[in-house]
Amino acid sequence: MLTETEIKLRLPDPLEVDPTSLPIFQQRRSGGWKQVELFNQYYDTPGLALDRAGYALRLRRDGDQIIQTFKGRGESLAGFSVRDEWDWYLDRDQLDLQRLAELDLPEVLNSETVSALTPLFRTDFQRTKGLLNWSFAGQPVEVEVALDLGEATAEGQASGICELELELRQGPAEALFAFARELAAQLPIMPWDSAKAERGYRLVDPQRMPATPTLDKAVFNQPLAQALPVLGSYLLANAQSASEQLSLGVAGASGSVEHALALMAEFEHLLQCAGVEIAAEFGGLAERLRRELFVDMPIDAEYQAELFSRLQRHCGWGVLMLGCSERLFLWRLSGGKGLAEGCASSLAELCSGTATLCGLDRLRSET
Repeated sequence: MLTETEIKLRLPDPLEVDPTSLPIFQQRRSGGWKQVELFNQYYDTPGLALDRAGYALRLRRDGDQIIQTFKGRGESLAGFSVRDEWDWYLDRDQLDLQRLAELDLPEVLNSETVSALTPLFRTDFQRTKGLLNWSFAGQPVEVEVALDLGEATAEGQASGICELELELRQGPAEALFAFARELAAQLPIMPWDSAKAERGYRLVDPQRMPATPTLDKAVFNQPLAQALPVLGSYLLANAQSASEQLSLGVAGASGSVEHALALMAEFEHLLQCAGVEIAAEFGGLAERLRRELFVDMPIDAEYQAELFSRLQRHCGWGVLMLGCSERLFLWRLSGGKGLAEGCASSLAELCSGTATLCGLDRLRSET
């Protein structure tokens, strides 16, 4: 079993700039870029038993190699994900069910599920890949870059794939975040939680939508050091879900994006009230982004495609989402040590007593 740590980024389609030609890549590149064609067949039961359990099963042809992969959905927030996967190199282009039996997952891979596995959809794409190497805080870093262009197909339908993956091979996750944020300042990228397989599942089930996060209102009565990471995770997941719903044309998604940005702006002010230092590059970014995206833009279904086009081509979105994701990761890494130490108020007390946090206070009442 391997644990994969990566940041997944959606790119504007069609591409206006080849990301691999940018100096940020060229300065760190080790060796040349390699292009490969990857052909992937995904399997599940007709009732989507693997998907419901949080797993995916794929058979990939990469040149002369045939690779069977079973992977967990893991944790993903604003493109940053950590998940487990199992790979087997096979001699023929056919599932090896015996390999699945080797995994100690009886509740997922029971005999009924395994016997019902069937081809469900495909994701076929051209991958341009290369290795980047540099030093971060005195530690060697290696990241594999993969630029994927192609499509998912199922039942006569197709969905385009245009994305960039940054997989950490060596070094601290902070180095991966730092690189992704630097890239976001130069190239409009959207952190993306939905894997390629999700495109296929949505072709099979057009009613399938990104999950909407929920928040337990008990968090508002917790000390700030405990409450801030929970609330921050919810607000980031909420913004991520709204952006993915907007890409699918879900009714009301444009209003959800504006509301999500307004709440993130209030959260930034909340951090300032709690004495949490905010990097200069993020100061006021959520509010500026909200104003720039929605200038002369009615919140109406007719304009959702135009709003998503603006969002997709605005560098500020990637910078904001990756910066918030990194902050949450570091809070988790430190166990919240030192967070809001000088503030004894609960989240509810701060929200109800500060006029500029009215949106978060309403969230407390509605949750």
